[in-house]
Amino acid sequence: MYRNFSPSDINIKAIKADYVLPLNKVFKLETGIKVASVKSDNNFVYENDVNGEWIKDNSRSNRFKYDEQVSAAYAILNISTGKFSVQTGLRAERTQSTGNSVTINQLNKRTYTDFFPSLTFSRNFDADNVASVSYSRKINRPNYQNLNPFIFYLDQYTYNEGNPNLKPEYSTNFEATYLWKQKYSVAFAYSHTSDVITQILLQNEAKKSMYQTVLNLASNDVVSLTLNFPVKISKWWNLNNNLVGYHKQIQAPDLNGTDLNSKQFSASLYTQNNFTLNKLFSADASVYASTAQIDGGFKVKSMLTADAGLRYSFPNQNGNLKLGVGDIFHSQRGRVFSTLAGNVYNLEQWGTSTNVRLTFTYRFGKTSVKSERSRQTGLDAEQKRLGGK
Repeated sequence: MYRNFSPSDINIKAIKADYVLPLNKVFKLETGIKVASVKSDNNFVYENDVNGEWIKDNSRSNRFKYDEQVSAAYAILNISTGKFSVQTGLRAERTQSTGNSVTINQLNKRTYTDFFPSLTFSRNFDADNVASVSYSRKINRPNYQNLNPFIFYLDQYTYNEGNPNLKPEYSTNFEATYLWKQKYSVAFAYSHTSDVITQILLQNEAKKSMYQTVLNLASNDVVSLTLNFPVKISKWWNLNNNLVGYHKQIQAPDLNGTDLNSKQFSASLYTQNNFTLNKLFSADASVYASTAQIDGGFKVKSMLTADAGLRYSFPNQNGNLKLGVGDIFHSQRGRVFSTLAGNVYNLEQWGTSTNVRLTFTYRFGKTSVKSERSRQTGLDAEQKRLGGK
């Protein structure tokens, strides 16, 4: 018998200021600064029941502290003339971080400065046709929990191990899009990501066990083509479709002593059917299908899932009642196997994805009231890193 406590305090503070200066009808300048500070204290206490008394197990207990400060400044110049518009910008960031594993007396400090340029060019041919080309460089920092180096045992054959040496991943992105008649679109994209943050499952031959951790892979290259095209089959049947095809290559010359170099062409299709039965009743049905794809040291097998719903709209147009069924055929299952030499495993997992929902919606008061403006704060980027990956 055992019990554990895992209080986690994460204190995020940020201050930011943005300034927009219209220079004239053609040029507009945007600038801003931001300073963010994160302090986290994770204390995992594991206790065993020994003859009716709870005794702390120091070998399985752990305390990990993490401090991070990020200072950033950016400038964006917008140029708009006639049917052409250009946006060019540069962001500079300086990061200082300290990870302190109190239990095992391990300290990891890092300081680095990065620059992130961006450029977007768009051309409006007319009111219905728009083309654009963009370039950007971005950073994605590790989630706080992934930096904790302690080992958490799931059972005697499986454990989870953090990685305090995780580096941020950097991506270079190119994209060209074309929108036709304000409803048909095609997008071609290429991205190269270095030091890819990836969750991976490995084997420990000495312990005869498997462990899950997060590592930086050397690179990830993706070339993709995305099509969005609605189809009007009849007055009462409309179809919205999204088709994505992409080629991915993952490289890691020395991953746990082996060379990982996997390639895969994958495709996915999402189609949404909307049926207007009469003035009060409507229905919808959607299907999502994907071919096999790779992710780090995993290969995920193909998947097919379907949803459907029936909606009744009240005659006064103030509300509706909808009956929906998710994953009708209970086919939303994750089927995974390893692409890394020396690792042999097959995993299949699924949960209660099939569900029935009855939703009642009713609007009170005036429908012409202006909705609340969507706001962003200086904490948004840091809050996204609270969970594991």
